[in-house]
Amino acid sequence: MTAGGDPAVLALVRLIAANGGQMTFGEVCSRLPATAAQLRRLVAEAGKRLANAHPMAMQPPLRLTPEGRAWLAEQDQRNPAEILVIRLTSRPDVEVENVCSTLFRGSTQLAAGCTSFTSYRLAAIRYLLSFAPEDITAGTTLRAAREIGLALLPPCRRCALPHASPCASCVRGRYREVLSEVSVDHRWIDVRLQIASPWHHVPWEMAALDTDDFVARDPAVSLVRTVGEGSHPVRVIDGPNRVLIAMPTMPAEDEQAFEAEATQIIQALSESEGPERRFDVVRLSHFDDSDALRSAVLREKPQVVHLIGHGSASGVAAAKLLMSKNALTDALAGVPIVVLGSCFGASEAGADAHGSSLARRIAEAGATSVVAFEGSAETTHATRFSVAFYRELARSGSVDRAVQHGRTAMSSGAPLYQWGQVVHFAGVSR
Repeated sequence: MTAGGDPAVLALVRLIAANGGQMTFGEVCSRLPATAAQLRRLVAEAGKRLANAHPMAMQPPLRLTPEGRAWLAEQDQRNPAEILVIRLTSRPDVEVENVCSTLFRGSTQLAAGCTSFTSYRLAAIRYLLSFAPEDITAGTTLRAAREIGLALLPPCRRCALPHASPCASCVRGRYREVLSEVSVDHRWIDVRLQIASPWHHVPWEMAALDTDDFVARDPAVSLVRTVGEGSHPVRVIDGPNRVLIAMPTMPAEDEQAFEAEATQIIQALSESEGPERRFDVVRLSHFDDSDALRSAVLREKPQVVHLIGHGSASGVAAAKLLMSKNALTDALAGVPIVVLGSCFGASEAGADAHGSSLARRIAEAGATSVVAFEGSAETTHATRFSVAFYRELARSGSVDRAVQHGRTAMSSGAPLYQWGQVVHFAGVSR
């Protein structure tokens, strides 16, 4: 037998012959038929596996195939280009309450600054929006949003000017610098808020840097409140997923509207699911206590639980269920993603002694993501948010992107303040 012109055989011959002179060329050639046959069989088996593989496992390199480029583009959109942390604390050495904002990129501190705002002043708009929305004008909301923006991302004099190029010294300048870097590649940043008391009462999601320049509405920004100490993972889901839509017993006059919301959520999931993220939707309706919810969670093992109903209800059963934070937190233990479609799920109204809202407590108990409303979750606007949220979740698998799409959908049809009451809590990895 000769090596002929087969490149694989020639390479094998050279490899063995060069192995310390252990075999003569004739000995190598005598062993080639069996070795070459085994090599071709392995290559054929690998080819079959690759033919059935996801684009991420394909060869040649991903960027050389249309499928691979599409997959890489999806990863770019569902994973942040940068993770920024904004730590909001009080300045203890002055008599007047001050909020201090410190910006980190990874473990590196980029900038810090303090502003002379009281927590009551910054949180006042939240109470008005929650309990007297009819008295709020667009101008009042915008002024409050800009004050919150000054506290969240305090600027120097230069960066406070409209359309100013960012400096490299103040919190706002460094933030805009990072944002401009990722926007070139159409990427996004994960902005994580670490909030100390009493500043968790402030609706930071409403922060505006300028007129129509709201931080949480920027498509290149995911604004998340972190809870607990530890590692906060990037919040994505893949593979088959189960969504449990839970709707407790409620007054008959409300049931039709909530049932319509559930139907639209199911439709959004069925229309948007792809081969990598299939959704199996299960329903739990007309239940009267948290034990029934806990049983459904243990039985169905959902990746997502969406609660539809009143945050405060006149119906005894609904009030018993939704206002019992301990019972609900226990019932949802182990669920990665929780969406509270009820009013005041992220609000401290009726909070415990530590000032924790229901959403925050669920995140502290181990949920990766909890999405809730800080104020009123009016059915029409809550449905608009939920439909956009689940469509994007089915498309990309990114919870952060899904929340951003939900806020955008609300802003197109809801009053100015409604989208700003959507709060996303991120729990630590367990």
